[in-house]
Amino acid sequence: MAQSQVRLGGLLLQHQYGEIVENVGTFLASKGSFALRDITDGTKLGVNEVKKALCVLIQHNMMDFEKNRRGLIEYTVHINKVLLITRYPRYIYCAKTLYGDVGEFLVEELLSHGQMLMSQVCRRVSDRITQALEEGQSMDEFQVRKTFVELVKTHFLQRVASPPSDSGDNADSETELQVMEKEMFLIPPAMDIGNCSFLVENKF
Repeated sequence: MAQSQVRLGGLLLQHQYGEIVENVGTFLASKGSFALRDITDGTKLGVNEVKKALCVLIQHNMMDFEKNRRGLIEYTVHINKVLLITRYPRYIYCAKTLYGDVGEFLVEELLSHGQMLMSQVCRRVSDRITQALEEGQSMDEFQVRKTFVELVKTHFLQRVASPPSDSGDNADSETELQVMEKEMFLIPPAMDIGNCSFLVENKF
């Protein structure tokens, strides 16, 4: 991997998420896949600091993880996804142009917070718009949800895998977080709509 890409990715991570995330991200981008203990040794950071940084990178879909042959979880940073931070203003502008303020705020929230439940992001956007309106006016959350559905249908947003249940039926289930391609852009039935997480689809 080109060192220029790693350096740029590090600067973007630092600006967006701080120095600790930058240290962890650049270490993995330049060195490869490592387990938690190796990351703490390589970065000279505390375990809790590394765990928080890994959570941020996973939350923003910039990292994958899987078990190695020794049964340890190894983490891999995808620098190409980190570099997509430079496109965030473009995503927001496109969403605003096509779907107005509601579309803009929905994309902003997901880019800022990473993976979120549909119910969470729609509620946050509804509250944001209501606060900006004149006293006595409010934003109907149903209208926000309609715009959200349109963003999914046009592939601005996509579903992400949910963590497995704690049933213990599959010992390796913690690393099996895949969503079938045909389900990425489907909205589940209304009763389940709040239980699916979404993020911005980086294809622009």
